[in-house]
Amino acid sequence: MRDKSGHIWAAWFDGSFDPKQGYYIAQVLPSATARVKAPASGAGSLANNQPLEAVALAARVGGGVYLAYCVPTKTVPCAHIALWKVGSATVRAVPGSATGHASHVAIAPGPSGHLSIAWFDAGQNKIRTVRTNAAATGFGAVRTLNVPRNIIAFDGLQIEGSQGPLDLVALVVQNGATPSYWAAEIRP
Repeated sequence: MRDKSGHIWAAWFDGSFDPKQGYYIAQVLPSATARVKAPASGAGSLANNQPLEAVALAARVGGGVYLAYCVPTKTVPCAHIALWKVGSATVRAVPGSATGHASHVAIAPGPSGHLSIAWFDAGQNKIRTVRTNAAATGFGAVRTLNVPRNIIAFDGLQIEGSQGPLDLVALVVQNGATPSYWAAEIRP
């Protein structure tokens, strides 16, 4: 992912079952930096919160690199979703994500500095989204989308919001069906 200054960043999940487990980020170009672990993103003694898809990483139009990820407890892989501005001591809990059933976290930059975060709530069988303010220091209302009925597998969620509306694409499997894509668009 390329930030506003043209630097290239990489983020990943270290799935080792020891204290190193968790989400990491590092700048890779123009010069490599040491990897940094996201705050409260995991440990060997906590539930495995491996993201099951690409790590949710975005460069904000107004500057800054942001990571959205599940914060685990000893027994819950995703107690809530955190939004972290890389390098900041502040981590913000994403509203509406503390159900204990969040997964498939995605993030997308929008115009004017907004960030959108989306996730699948397996307990409610719904997709939830929230958008930050232009400074990415606060959140708007959580929006909820119904997904197709009779889902037996939810395999992925990606979002894109650079033009204003938020486009969502999910890979789902319904009872007795082959995998299919489901799409929706949300206006700000």
